[in-house]
Amino acid sequence: MHDKPFSLWRRLPWRAALCAGAMIAAPIDAFGGEWTADYSSLISATYNDNPSLVTDNAKSRTDFTVNRAVDAKYAQDRYSIDIIGQANLVASKKEIAKGIFSKDQVRYDLNVGGNYDFETSVIAAAFGIGFDTVQNTEFADTGILTTGVTRTNKRLNLNYNKQLSDTLGFNISDDVTVVSYSGGNFTGYRNNSLLLGFSNAYSERLTLTPSIGYSRYTPDSPVLKSSNTVRLQVGGRYELSDKDSLGVTIGGLQTDRKLGWSALVDYRQEVGDGLVVSANVNRDNVPSGAGNVRQSTGFGGGLTYQFAESMNVGVDASWRTSSQVGASGSADTTQYQVAPSLNWTINEKWRAGLNLQNRHQKRPQSGAATSNSMTVVFNYNLPAE
Repeated sequence: MHDKPFSLWRRLPWRAALCAGAMIAAPIDAFGGEWTADYSSLISATYNDNPSLVTDNAKSRTDFTVNRAVDAKYAQDRYSIDIIGQANLVASKKEIAKGIFSKDQVRYDLNVGGNYDFETSVIAAAFGIGFDTVQNTEFADTGILTTGVTRTNKRLNLNYNKQLSDTLGFNISDDVTVVSYSGGNFTGYRNNSLLLGFSNAYSERLTLTPSIGYSRYTPDSPVLKSSNTVRLQVGGRYELSDKDSLGVTIGGLQTDRKLGWSALVDYRQEVGDGLVVSANVNRDNVPSGAGNVRQSTGFGGGLTYQFAESMNVGVDASWRTSSQVGASGSADTTQYQVAPSLNWTINEKWRAGLNLQNRHQKRPQSGAATSNSMTVVFNYNLPAE
């Protein structure tokens, strides 16, 4: 039933996505709305002592990146359009010295979305496409960081929200993701997720959101089977005070007749002047490039401190395990990551940053591996116009 739409979407090249974004943006001035755009340019240098997270014979790498980004919005009385995109030109010190250039050194991400307000209901649509190396995308997915392999991710989202009363709302959404790889031990896939839910505002501080969902994961391999997941969950968000909030979503799910549970908990608090802390817990069955749906369980947290008007420091940490749904024994991937950062606003247009990162990964098949990286960033930002 979905073969033709999926097939057409998979063949959509990134050039078509860029052209579609331009076509949406081009005629909007004729409707008398307001257009704003924020442009930025970034130059960074990153050193990583083990970017592929191998256990033996690790090879370090120094990358230089030039980034151009845009965040644009068009707003009219009833509808709005958002265009968020960025392009990166990445080259290692060795590639620069030898004058090597290839199309894989250009990485990009484009998202175009819009919504129309019917007073008591809102319909929205968005699509996106991204291209990057698996060393930047797969740590949070399968934990396989093969050198020289790239990943293309195409996304389509449709959403309808209806306000049934002052406190009760109804929502239905459909998310389609198509992922492909340039090689390595990866399997491309299609994933389609449909979710129906209600939201009930019990008070100014408490909102409950029960929902039911269905998703289908289809790997791009004739020898691998598709997987179906059905979920039933109840979520809620409570504004504990003006400075802290708590969100909780808990439910049951079934993937290919294997029962499980899901959870998402997030907490954020402004502790004092300039200090913000956050924490989260998540457990879910997620699609992956390993040719199967994986059960992922993780914990994370972070803090940022604005110790001067133009300077702040922060640190984020996370831990997670991942294994194929229904697999027995211990998890086949365990990871943790710590990432401190320092950011300095030099003036209205210029910013600088220093980011450190430590990654650790343990897999029964290959053992444990660690990588450390340091990135220096300079960002030039043009104010919204």
